[in-house]
Amino acid sequence: GAVAFLGLSAAIWIWHLPVAYSAAWDSAAVYWALQMALILPGWVFWSAVLGQGRGTGQGRDTVSGVVWLVSLVGQMGILGALLTFAPRAFYLEHLAHAPRFGLDALQDQQLAGLVMWVPGMVPVAALAALMIWQALWRGARA
Repeated sequence: GAVAFLGLSAAIWIWHLPVAYSAAWDSAAVYWALQMALILPGWVFWSAVLGQGRGTGQGRDTVSGVVWLVSLVGQMGILGALLTFAPRAFYLEHLAHAPRFGLDALQDQQLAGLVMWVPGMVPVAALAALMIWQALWRGARA
């Protein structure tokens, strides 16, 4: 759990650094390296979280999984808020492309931040709530 969470967290934040984003924009090799930096720890993280409650300490496992999910949601919220309320565009690559959609680069970034912040967090928060509900239901039946 912890190593996968830290790896996934690092990858999420690195992906959103303007210098890393620009490098990925300019190089297919960097792009795929950053994708793998998300996919590999993400796979381990989600495997651990979704496998919670199958071990011997089911209650502790569920609480641990929920803590990891809430921590992930918190990071997504912080990052989404930073992108939404930034006073300037961080990703200059969008200067040329955002106008195609009737946006400037800052509006494009703000929209992306809102999507990450609000609807992007809903499925993860719902999963955490479901895990808590199931743990409580198991506890009530025991």
